[in-house]
Amino acid sequence: MNRARGRRSVAANMNATTDLAGLEGKIVLVCSARDHRNPPTGMRGTLRVGSEPSSRRPVVQIELEFPQMFSTRAHHRVITLDDAEVGQLLHSAHDGAYTVTLPGRLDPQAPAGNE
Repeated sequence: MNRARGRRSVAANMNATTDLAGLEGKIVLVCSARDHRNPPTGMRGTLRVGSEPSSRRPVVQIELEFPQMFSTRAHHRVITLDDAEVGQLLHSAHDGAYTVTLPGRLDPQAPAGNE
């Protein structure tokens, strides 16, 4: 899916009844669909809402902080959500917290097998 097109369609589908700016700073549990452990694990992220400079359409992103581990340094990752992921996020709201499951690895820098 074209991520730029996906962000535009989020703006087109969201109207005054859904205020994406209200997501700014909210906590989100981020999981990977590639994680087959039982129970699955996730990471705490922070939602950021901005706009595309050229069109001023909303862009929803998740900021993740990865701590220093044995083989990797501490690092930061920002994930831009597409239309389907924003929809999933909005439907997951529970007591002011959100959950989203992403298709890829949460930490591309982690050793293989640590989904």
